[in-house]
Amino acid sequence: MENNENNVEVAELPNDPELTGLILNSSPHNIYVLDADLRLVFANENCVRFVRDAKGVQLERGMEVLNILEPEHRDVWKKRFGEVLAGQCGRVEETFLFDGKARSFDISYQPLNRGNHNWNRIVVFFEEITARLQREWKQKQLEGELRETIATRETLLSVISHDLRSPIFQLNGLLYLIQQAAEERDEARLQMQAEDLEERIMHLTHTLDNLLSWSNVRRKDFTPQVRKFSVRPVVEHAIGLLKPAALRKGLMIQTSGLNKVHLVSDREMVAFIIRNLLNNAIKFSLQSGRIEITVDSDTPDHLELSVKDYGVGMEPERILSLKEGNQFISEAGTWGERGTGLGLRLCYSFVDRLNGRIFIHSDQGPTSSTKITVRLPKLALP
Repeated sequence: MENNENNVEVAELPNDPELTGLILNSSPHNIYVLDADLRLVFANENCVRFVRDAKGVQLERGMEVLNILEPEHRDVWKKRFGEVLAGQCGRVEETFLFDGKARSFDISYQPLNRGNHNWNRIVVFFEEITARLQREWKQKQLEGELRETIATRETLLSVISHDLRSPIFQLNGLLYLIQQAAEERDEARLQMQAEDLEERIMHLTHTLDNLLSWSNVRRKDFTPQVRKFSVRPVVEHAIGLLKPAALRKGLMIQTSGLNKVHLVSDREMVAFIIRNLLNNAIKFSLQSGRIEITVDSDTPDHLELSVKDYGVGMEPERILSLKEGNQFISEAGTWGERGTGLGLRLCYSFVDRLNGRIFIHSDQGPTSSTKITVRLPKLALP
């Protein structure tokens, strides 16, 4: 028995190599010991098994361990082991490639003292943490998605409550006018109220349509329903739905390249994309302007559909936020039209689901314009 510096009696373990080996081999860690020349002195069974399975190398006493590492790692570990022989300890998390696959490890190393601070041995402990890091990354990803979903939900609830309240109040006022006696009724005001209510209800319908699409695209089992269809009816239907809003601003909608154009894709998703791009163009157009819808199908493997308006243009920061999808921004239109900011973000999500891409080019100034081009691949029928 002997006393340590805290005056606690410690029993000396017998110098039993068999017991020591049993303890080291029962450890869940991979353990090996190097001498001052960085040659292998000892490796427990877990370490021998791991190196054999991962590198196809059979560890033997006296072999130079650094030669097992990839060339780009050798100098780093030679320097670290040199620091250990000078009496330093260390711990790192490091990633190595095994058969082209990245695997991460928690590695700790320290000197062994054989008396008089003579550091002539290095002991290394390592364990694989690839699965743990993947779980942590997945957890962070899920937390980020949850935060984004909560923020989106709160924003949408705020906007929807406003969008629902306004038409209801206006409908109440309209009903009051209708209930008045014919001789007391203000027909001009009644007509104006009815037209304004029609516009608000159309905007609310568009918002609810976007919400339904947003809820669908958030589902994990959501997959595109691919079939062949003509592009012209889809574009013309979108124009018909949004024609009242375009007429109120005196906008002219021009189309080109629609004749005999077919696409193999999800028809409803493509229709949604076109509706939102056209709605966005109307929203930010100036009065008596024009909107151009162009389809280019000359390339055999994809189709490009562009919607161009000559409105206020789009700032570079806004374009970047749409591409990154990290902000939820709603901007008022040229006539103060409100929106959820959801439409273009959903366009990006839908185009991504269809393996396509979106390009935005915008000029601001006296002749400002915005052109949004959707490139969709011509998918194969299932």
